[in-house]
Amino acid sequence: MDGFVVVGGYRGNLGLRLVDRLLRQEGLGVLGWDARTRSGQWWRPGDGQAEEVPDYGRALELAATAKLRGTVALNGRFRAADFLAEPEDAEQEIFAANYFSVSGMLRDWIPEMVRGGSGIFVTVSTKGAVEPYGGAASYVASKGALLSLTRALDCEFGPAGVRGHCIVAGPMHEDDNLAPGDGAAVGYGAVAAAICGLLEAPQGGVSYLPAASGGGRRP
Repeated sequence: MDGFVVVGGYRGNLGLRLVDRLLRQEGLGVLGWDARTRSGQWWRPGDGQAEEVPDYGRALELAATAKLRGTVALNGRFRAADFLAEPEDAEQEIFAANYFSVSGMLRDWIPEMVRGGSGIFVTVSTKGAVEPYGGAASYVASKGALLSLTRALDCEFGPAGVRGHCIVAGPMHEDDNLAPGDGAAVGYGAVAAAICGLLEAPQGGVSYLPAASGGGRRP
């Protein structure tokens, strides 16, 4: 592959592994993007030195120099909370982190993929989005909304050649070599590898890691 990938949440555990893999194994450039500040960092393939990207205008200038292969939104955070005791602003913060930061990022970069005639946007949700549990209702709801957003936008932009795919992940583990298995946690490295596979062969839909979380890939 050639070109570059926009990655949100690129400073997190999964983001760091994905950026490293894209640069060193996949031969792709990376634009690490913060949708809230509309700024980020730019890496050329194989280059460990990042260029600061101060604004969206500069990001578009860099994007014009290479093919945009995809947008990967890893933004988000977890918080357990008693729903009735949780302040409303805390609930809004969870939705801002897990839903609105991703929707903002997609608003920035889906148009660029549409202009290029192809691409894929990948989001990461949680098993709780399809198998809800108590004790973290706002988190579960925000991740469910993200799953629905991804599927809806896949329907909307698929005809233009831009597909949307949501990975519904179970517990993630620091052991990068921990492969997806029935009922087991999955290593960050395995999730990064799955994302790279989607960038190479774009397809819309939903997939599950570990597969037992939802029965494998669904259309």
